[in-house]
Amino acid sequence: YFILVLVIASSAWSTDPNPLFEGSLLEAREKALTRNVPYLMVFEATWCSPCQWMNTFTFSDTELVEMMHRDFTAVRMDIDEFEGFALKDQYQIKFLPTVLFFDKNHQIIGRYENTLGPEAFKELLRWHKDFRRGNLENVEPAVEHEAVRTRDQTTKTTRPDLTIRSEHTSGAGRADSPVSDQNYKDLPARYTVQIGAFGQLKNATLLKEKLLAYHLSAPIDIKRISGHPYSYRVTIGAYPTQKEAADMLFELDAHQLKGLLKKLDQFDSY
Repeated sequence: YFILVLVIASSAWSTDPNPLFEGSLLEAREKALTRNVPYLMVFEATWCSPCQWMNTFTFSDTELVEMMHRDFTAVRMDIDEFEGFALKDQYQIKFLPTVLFFDKNHQIIGRYENTLGPEAFKELLRWHKDFRRGNLENVEPAVEHEAVRTRDQTTKTTRPDLTIRSEHTSGAGRADSPVSDQNYKDLPARYTVQIGAFGQLKNATLLKEKLLAYHLSAPIDIKRISGHPYSYRVTIGAYPTQKEAADMLFELDAHQLKGLLKKLDQFDSY
């Protein structure tokens, strides 16, 4: 009886509530080889709101956690860490979050650049599990699944372009730490979302006027960067944190509009 209790307890302790382990790509490959299962990488960053949404709501789903532990090896890659930054370039990661599935030869067999809720992610797992086994008769291609944009809305969406990484990092290439919601109102505005760049003020003004029809939740402005061929920048909002600015990217996505996170101190005061 005592031995049975120990076995049950050790089994419970061995189940990590988070299905993504912190480690290297080499470790992921070794774990996958040892267990004879496929492996996947989830590229994310601490400043990426959709990534944190998935960590909170997707990777906490009990059935999803069981499926991932049972059928896959999954590793988290932070693009602001040394290996994550190198792999971002190697695998041409342009959006966050991005999920890559690999075969036993380390070739990419699935790339998903969406914020996925638990049900959509579970269908991805079923697809790739059956893909590996060659049994696809009753499984729809996972690429058709829609992305979850917020906690209670579902829409097809893409993530901010990662080429702006250098503009929203500080110190030794690390992203600014997120600030708790209750402190937002006490902080000075540091970020904005740029939606257009023009060489002539009249063109920037035209875009600003068109954007008014979308009734966005933040004011639209025109800012200037001196000495640049595209001096006039149409921006939306002024935010104390990257997290709040990233929320505007979601709002723009709903209108099929694209934006870039920018620091306010890049612009001239005029």
